[in-house]
Amino acid sequence: MGFEGPQLIPERIQETKIPEKEEILERTLAVRDTQEQLEKSPEQMLEDIQAARPVVEWVTYVPDKQYGAKVSLPHECFIGGNINYLDENKAQLYIDMFQVNEKIQKGGVGTRLLKSFVAEGKDYGATELYGHITSDSALKTRARVFGLENLEFYNHNTKERLPIDFEQALASAKDGRVDYDVRIDLSKVDTSDWEMPEKIETSNQAD
Repeated sequence: MGFEGPQLIPERIQETKIPEKEEILERTLAVRDTQEQLEKSPEQMLEDIQAARPVVEWVTYVPDKQYGAKVSLPHECFIGGNINYLDENKAQLYIDMFQVNEKIQKGGVGTRLLKSFVAEGKDYGATELYGHITSDSALKTRARVFGLENLEFYNHNTKERLPIDFEQALASAKDGRVDYDVRIDLSKVDTSDWEMPEKIETSNQAD
């Protein structure tokens, strides 16, 4: 029995074509919003984020095989990546971008984005989370969110499984930097009470 994710995603996403005038207006409003954001204090930014619900934008790369998703919060905070349906029983969620506004780091925003992204991925059948970790802070977040006992470490270049645990990986950090691929078996993680993002319309096919 296969996953229902690939069949469901296109039904939730409708192709939208933005007229040129509306596109210009969108860009003008985006510039204005950016200027307003720059004037806000970190406390005001966190208030905005706490009052907002994450939104997710899906895009189709290869029908029935690969889809992209980006979960966002206000003030240029977002996480994104792919869900790859590798076979009938395995779907890998891969993170390839993660950003929290530098003014509000360590405010819990990254943890909220990560949980929302994974909850959305599991809703589409993701069985594992995989990603390249390059900072000790990102490594600590993975351990805090998923449990340090659930982290598996791999050589980023060879993809070979490494016989190390979280403490050993953290001890290898130099100037706050690490270089590991980390895999998490999502069947071991309870995401039932994690915040689901709100879906927004986007195009069915990537450019």
